Amino acid sequence: MQKAQSTFQTKLQGDKPFIFEVNPRFSASCPIRAVAGVNEPDIVFRNTILKEEQINIKTYRKLFCMRYWNEVYIPMSTYEKTVAKGETRKDKNDSFIVDYF
Repeated sequence: MQKAQSTFQTKLQGDKPFIFEVNPRFSASCPIRAVAGVNEPDIVFRNTILKEEQINIKTYRKLFCMRYWNEVYIPMSTYEKTVAKGETRKDKNDSFIVDYF
């Protein structure tokens, strides 16, 4: 059973970790994974509220995300080609911005 994520802020006191903040929430990168095909809030809802025992992710996309006021997505293969060549292709633009609202 999958549970919602929690972020624990810790620091070491001596050789022992000390928890000073707990954030029981989904991370800010959750929308990025949802666009790629892994919608964690939906999975948790279906598991905990609808009691679906096994939720399979059938397809997902490898993406590279650049965040501005909106996230800009490009396929991972395009990113890797850009890094390898050190330039972008002007004749092919396969980036996209998701309209969440």
